[in-house]
Amino acid sequence: MNIPHPTSPPAAGPKARYIRSSGPARAARVRRENAERQRLLRDRRRENGAPDPNALDRSIVDALRSILLRCPDSLSMPVDPALILSLTREHLLIRSIKARELDPDAPLLDGEAVSDALRRRLLEKPKRPVATR
Repeated sequence: MNIPHPTSPPAAGPKARYIRSSGPARAARVRRENAERQRLLRDRRRENGAPDPNALDRSIVDALRSILLRCPDSLSMPVDPALILSLTREHLLIRSIKARELDPDAPLLDGEAVSDALRRRLLEKPKRPVATR
């Protein structure tokens, strides 16, 4: 006996498809949709010449490490925020050049997109409060 799977009418809206499936199937579909959305976001970011958020964070850490290791008493010296920004940009460009040497199809970073990503990451308040431990 072949039982047809009930379908939602188009007027029911996009959430109706979530109602019609079981828990594991719904979780798998949401996971697939989120993965696809993230893939599209990464592709769009790459096309615009913006850095990957993980590469941006690694470059910020590298810049801070460079500043802290510049001299033995660097922990007692003030840190210049402009120096952090310029070193972060420099580390991003170095990463980009190394990636291009290994893979000529690697995306080129756009200076304006890098500056915008740095501004959003370091100079704007986060949308959600940072969780405290």
